[in-house]
Amino acid sequence: SRSRRGGFCYENNGLLAYVLEDLGFGVDRLAGRAVWMRPPDAPQTGITHNVLAVTVPGEDGRFLVDVGFGGQTLSSPIRLQAGPVQQTRHEPYRLVDHPEGLQLQTRIRDQWLPLYQFSLRPQPLVDLSIGSWYSSTYPTAIFVVGLSVALVTDTERWNLRGRNLAIHGNGSTEKVRLASAADVLEQLTGRFGIEVDGLGDVEARVSQVLDT
Repeated sequence: SRSRRGGFCYENNGLLAYVLEDLGFGVDRLAGRAVWMRPPDAPQTGITHNVLAVTVPGEDGRFLVDVGFGGQTLSSPIRLQAGPVQQTRHEPYRLVDHPEGLQLQTRIRDQWLPLYQFSLRPQPLVDLSIGSWYSSTYPTAIFVVGLSVALVTDTERWNLRGRNLAIHGNGSTEKVRLASAADVLEQLTGRFGIEVDGLGDVEARVSQVLDT
């Protein structure tokens, strides 16, 4: 966006889908269930993640494209097939068969970790709009109760949740606990390049979600 605010999966992948279609690619909009960083016995999450299955003219098969899964999002398209390990610009990923369709996993420090599982059934926009509405309005939804920002660079992944900044790169992680809302605001405008002019007292709002 003009304010460099970015967005969540329904906004980022939604916009990308329209661009790809306009360029002549085939696009199916899919829906999935996020399980990233959740223990196996955690309560089940809703189907509130949107990804794309993309057909490239002249290429066999389809590709999984996702620019909306925060700091661990795919940094390259991967083939939409279960089994092979597929290298991206950052970590290796793979798709494995799952009762809901396929599950996307990434390898971090020699361990395969699940991100989300998704159905291969194309989703109509009216159904995706329900997930988008829930994720952005439900009182306890993660995007409603807290501050989440992520950016992928050529060599690193930056994640900010409340006052906690994590910088992942070269097989290591640096974690920084920011002291104040002013420090968080400095990261938002400096590191992440977000323009906050005209949004009112952003620092005061950030102070309310420092520890979410």
